Amino acid sequence: ATGEDIARQRKLTGHTALRLREPAYNIDFGAWYVAKQIRDFWTGDGQRTVELAAAAYNGGPGRLRRHLKDHTALPDETRRYQYWVGGMWSQRWARRSSVYTQWLNAGGRALVR
Repeated sequence: ATGEDIARQRKLTGHTALRLREPAYNIDFGAWYVAKQIRDFWTGDGQRTVELAAAAYNGGPGRLRRHLKDHTALPDETRRYQYWVGGMWSQRWARRSSVYTQWLNAGGRALVR
C-alpha cells in the first residue's frame, strides 16, 4: 500500500508492486519516502528529526502521530529501528560507531554482505 500511496502522491503512472523489485525504482521510492518523513516530522533539532523520521518510515506516520499525541507504545521493531538509525546518525562523524557495531552483532551483518 505504501508504494501505491507514493505513486499517487507523486502522480506517477505505470506503478506496479512488481516494479518495486527494480533496484533504481525501489531506491527512488525509498528516498522520496524518507525525505517526506523528514519534512513531515521536522523539529528544528536534526537528531530528533532523524529519530522521528526513522520511526515514521518503519512503523508508519499515522502510528507515530498517535504515539506523539497519546503516548501509545510503538511496536518493538519500530523502537529498535529508531534506536539503530538515531544512534548511527548521532555517531556519523565518529571514527567508529559503537551503535553500528551493536547493530552488526544483532543481525545486521547478514544485510551488508
